[in-house]
Amino acid sequence: MASFSAPLLFGGDVRMLTLEIFRARQRGDFAIAITETVILAVISLGALIFFQRYEGTRRFAAAAMKGAPRRRASIASGAARMVATILAIVFAIVLVLPVATLFLAGGLLARYSGGNVLLNGLAMAALGALLMAAIMALGG
Repeated sequence: MASFSAPLLFGGDVRMLTLEIFRARQRGDFAIAITETVILAVISLGALIFFQRYEGTRRFAAAAMKGAPRRRASIASGAARMVATILAIVFAIVLVLPVATLFLAGGLLARYSGGNVLLNGLAMAALGALLMAAIMALGG
């Protein structure tokens, strides 16, 4: 309901309520921007209430429970467990490594520039995480 970035990037000439709010603010027409924001909030709350009510009905419960969940298969072989454990650890390290690198770089920068090591490291890690999320959102 309140997506802004997708219509901004891919919408073209399509008029979306979130973009209209943005354009009204850019024009300096704050009364229209506030009115459109209230309209968006009412639509969003109405949809939320509708879906919460619908989830409680028998029809939704019957549709959500179709099929059977797959049982988790345990790894019987000791060697296969070891390989799965090692692969899981490597995968976790690969996922954490970019943010950890930024954290360490920020800490080193602060240490040699006289700043707060922990705060600078956290700021660099947060900035890097946001940058990576932006790159992924743009399809990079």
